[in-house]
Amino acid sequence: MNTFAKLRSKGHRITDQRERILQKIKSHPQTVEEIHESLDKKVNLASVYRTLKLFVKNKAVRVINFGDGKKRYELLDEKNHHHHFTCNNCKSIEDISSQLEEKLIEDIQLKSKLKIASHSLELFGVCHNCT
Repeated sequence: MNTFAKLRSKGHRITDQRERILQKIKSHPQTVEEIHESLDKKVNLASVYRTLKLFVKNKAVRVINFGDGKKRYELLDEKNHHHHFTCNNCKSIEDISSQLEEKLIEDIQLKSKLKIASHSLELFGVCHNCT
């Protein structure tokens, strides 16, 4: 189910404003301020906050912290689960994915008898451009 269908199924309208905000975070995680700026400030800052809160509550968007104290918002894509690598030098952010983390989650669940609903893995180091 795509993001708009997910929101509609929960009784939410897809306004032009909501669609524009969602389009802005499709490509990469962004802060509220970055989203607001990229919309040329045509959408009220409080509306950006409210819209993102709605998206997070309805599991259409997730909040990510890259260790700099800023919340970033990213579109949740169930078909393309991935994590992030942040360079400590240039602050570039790369999407990473591997089957290993899925095996790790399965192993943890088997050994601990826990039911893991979601997870987040953020990696920090030095990128290939900075080495």
